[in-house]
Amino acid sequence: MPIATIPGLASRACVVEVFEPAQTQDDAEVVLDHFELGPNEVRENYQVPTPYTSYRYVEEPLDTITERKEGRNAKSEPAKLLPHMQAEGEAGQKRLGEVGPAIEAVDDYQREQGIELPAERAQRWQDDVESLKGGNVSIEESSRKVLEGRVNRTQQDMVPVGEDDYESSGGTSGAKQAKGRSGAGKTAKEDKAAEARQKAQERREQQNR
Repeated sequence: MPIATIPGLASRACVVEVFEPAQTQDDAEVVLDHFELGPNEVRENYQVPTPYTSYRYVEEPLDTITERKEGRNAKSEPAKLLPHMQAEGEAGQKRLGEVGPAIEAVDDYQREQGIELPAERAQRWQDDVESLKGGNVSIEESSRKVLEGRVNRTQQDMVPVGEDDYESSGGTSGAKQAKGRSGAGKTAKEDKAAEARQKAQERREQQNR
């Protein structure tokens, strides 16, 4: 596993939070550890699961963080909302109840199609990070494991495009060929590009049904 050196602050003791940053907009960061360092103290040979692991200094005492982790903090009273904020919240909850069945139907369809949902992908990513902690894994292997499948677009969003479609849509090679063509050739190319776009749109509609 990668080894890190984490320095403390020169002026005072501090609490360090070690975390795995989110790799895509669909993921959430994963907090791995908290520990305290004295003034000018350095934590050497600290093992981290991946080369992307980072750290930051937090102002909360270590005891408070530990209590929150263990769920011993007393539940705070809910914040009081102004009337217009409460009305907006109620309207949002009502709207969410109306669209909830539609969202669930989309999720069920994606599961049937084998498409991983964002929440499932985020959980898998967190499980991958946790599985690397404490293990003797190389940097290459840990990088491959945490980055595998981390994409922002699903297969449902992608439409296969061939070389002919690319040239017809104004790609680099198509632009070079177009320089030597006549006006009639340019018109034929525009017609072909329109046909390619139409086919791509039909594929998207078929996949979304």
